[in-house]
Amino acid sequence: MESAYTLLDFYTVEYTANPPLLRGTTRRLLTEEEITASVELVLVQAQQHGCRYWLLAGELPLQGYSDALHTWMREDYFPRVEETLPGIVAIAMLLPPGQEVDLDAQGYVQPLDVLRPGVRTEWFATPDSALIWLAQIRERVENS
Repeated sequence: MESAYTLLDFYTVEYTANPPLLRGTTRRLLTEEEITASVELVLVQAQQHGCRYWLLAGELPLQGYSDALHTWMREDYFPRVEETLPGIVAIAMLLPPGQEVDLDAQGYVQPLDVLRPGVRTEWFATPDSALIWLAQIRERVENS
């Protein structure tokens, strides 16, 4: 199995070729600047490997992130994802145990699928459920 690692001090991206998957991990809550750097790294790796299936793990702060970060993701980042990775890009976002329970109460909504037609996103509590979802999307895309 082909595998490649890319590291920042606070974030690691691993690519595996079969099935194609980028896996991003961190061991702590990231600042908004670190999130920006991390997702840019993921995009560069996705472009390099032509990978449209991502499993990104992280934590969400109780107070949420700023509107500016959400606007940047919606108006700059996700459009570049769509532009540089043709087809559907599936992003499974893995939360630490227990954190998914209070997403609505913390002001988080399901991710931005409706805003970016070429990007599918979903929150997950376990890696297995995230990988199943990614496999289902991969199968639908490959069979369409």
